[in-house]
Amino acid sequence: MPRPDFSDYVVHFTKRWPPLGIAGARRPVGGLADIARMSAYDRLIAILESGIVRATNMPHTDRPCVCFTECVWGSLLDHAERYSCYGVGFHKKLLFRENGGPVFYMRQDLFAIQNAAGGFDDALWPFITPFAPAYAPDEHLEEYRAGRGHIDFLARARVACSEGPSI
Repeated sequence: MPRPDFSDYVVHFTKRWPPLGIAGARRPVGGLADIARMSAYDRLIAILESGIVRATNMPHTDRPCVCFTECVWGSLLDHAERYSCYGVGFHKKLLFRENGGPVFYMRQDLFAIQNAAGGFDDALWPFITPFAPAYAPDEHLEEYRAGRGHIDFLARARVACSEGPSI
């Protein structure tokens, strides 16, 4: 039965700025510099021509993955304003078949504890996102974000692979 708060589809929006993880990438994904030079429109055309959504390094974990939003139709307009009006959509079955799934949001303090204890299995890293919402206490944001703002990308999914799903 259809639900207004869930979607069976995900969307990968192409951004109008370079990938967030490019500046601090210790092990950059191949072709990252090429992606960084493209406009949002050019990235969309590259996806459509190659049939591949390219992974980029995530700024908080330095791991390659492809990000999607699974927000409902009404929220897609907000995402389009934030990223660009260009994107490609997929059914969640395809995403799962390509090793994708929901992101694991983890409080920054728990992320720090786990990271100090040796981190995560390599298969999990692409799915981990430190979570520091705007409603977190100021002292939490100051300790774990050092004044860099909050991290809250709810309703996202990722594919953990070096290139991304083939379409």
